[in-house]
Amino acid sequence: MADKRKSRELEMCKLRVEWQKEKIDELTKERDYLKEQLASALKRGDTGSVQATPLSSDSFSDSSDESSSDAMADSSSKSSSSEGNRKKKRTKRKGKGKKVWEEVKEY
Repeated sequence: MADKRKSRELEMCKLRVEWQKEKIDELTKERDYLKEQLASALKRGDTGSVQATPLSSDSFSDSSDESSSDAMADSSSKSSSSEGNRKKKRTKRKGKGKKVWEEVKEY
């Protein structure tokens, strides 16, 4: 019985690690995308409310909170149809991650 419990805990930990890796990949891609968008906006001179401050690569490392990354993604002043599609895909991926996480919590 203790072995079953240990194996369940191990499986839960493996799922959690997998989910965290996926989340890290997703946030890294989102960070890179937002950096590109900011750089292109600054090159065009279309800054809007964006101030031209240099950003270090580690300035995004503490933005693991999902709501802060969503706020950053939603704060863009212009959105093309491709950006809309990316947001839809991002939402779908987030939903999948939450489902996996809820399955992990059930153990």
